[in-house]
Amino acid sequence: MRKLLKSNVLGLILFCFLLTTSAITTRAASVTPSPGITQPPMISVDFNLNYKTSIKYEDILVTANKKYGKLPAPSRKGYTFQGWYTSAKKGTKVKSSTRVKNSEAHTLYAHWKAKTYKVKLNARGGKVSKSSYKKTYGSTYGKLSTPTKKGYKFLGWFTKKSGGTQILPTSKVKITKTTTLYAHWDYLYPEIILKDYSMTQSQYNAFPYVQTQTAYQKIMLGNSSYSLARSGCLTCNIALIMTYRGNKTLPTELSRNTGLYTSGGLLIWGKLPDVWTQEYCGNTVAINRLYTLLSEGKMASVCLKNSYGGMHWVTVYGYSGSKNLSADKFLIFDPGKYSNKTLQDVINQKGNITRIIYIK
Repeated sequence: MRKLLKSNVLGLILFCFLLTTSAITTRAASVTPSPGITQPPMISVDFNLNYKTSIKYEDILVTANKKYGKLPAPSRKGYTFQGWYTSAKKGTKVKSSTRVKNSEAHTLYAHWKAKTYKVKLNARGGKVSKSSYKKTYGSTYGKLSTPTKKGYKFLGWFTKKSGGTQILPTSKVKITKTTTLYAHWDYLYPEIILKDYSMTQSQYNAFPYVQTQTAYQKIMLGNSSYSLARSGCLTCNIALIMTYRGNKTLPTELSRNTGLYTSGGLLIWGKLPDVWTQEYCGNTVAINRLYTLLSEGKMASVCLKNSYGGMHWVTVYGYSGSKNLSADKFLIFDPGKYSNKTLQDVINQKGNITRIIYIK
């Protein structure tokens, strides 16, 4: 009996041991990973818009050998988005369907193409050889056609009919649609005439051609020993115009008679220098003729004669009025007095216009 009991106890112990070992083995088997299965790494991709801007996009995570998936679609004023590329310049284009070949974090770069817009030129009553251009956003306008309009001078192309911003050859193209530029005009009045001269208006006004001034004493008549300080008003006017045309030697007629201090001067010469011409005309005709000469870039000397026969010559060099011509808008040099600033001043003092002379 005792022998049988001992045998049963030993059997029970053996059974408990086997049961515990089986449980441990089963638990260990349940936490051991299956061989050959690994999680693919995630790769960070950021986006560079490839121009100076504060806009940024959040990075995305992609999987190697998988498609990139949805990518941002940026916009930019004046440009067309051409896609994402692997380099800032050139590189390979990356689409949402492109598979990820780069196993490391990397950047994609936006590529852009500037848009082209039509620019129309409205000459506003003038004529222009080319009325429209195609200009690329961000470039400069360059040289645009210069229009013409009879009786007017062209001031430039502007963004509005009145006021607006002037468009210069160096102006940047910032338009994003078909745009019209407008010609601005002003009446053609040559405040500074003689097109091939470089003198400014203030330099003309400040020129000391008055017979009492020392400047006349320094300008000699041809090869004579006489200066313009002893010459008549017309002699001074001719010397003035010839000097500003660059003639270093004055006409011989100005030096052959020491009596040229006489009023009018030219009356004693007998004839004009060969480069000059003379016209006889009265007040209204003379005003229109003077305006025409100024528009051609010519100075003109004008003779005024009063009722008792006294004469005086002044040089008309510019016009500061509108197209409605008036004598008080013609600018003059008066060799006799500083007080006479306009042709009307001299008319009030001397009387009618009788003659005009000018270089042919």
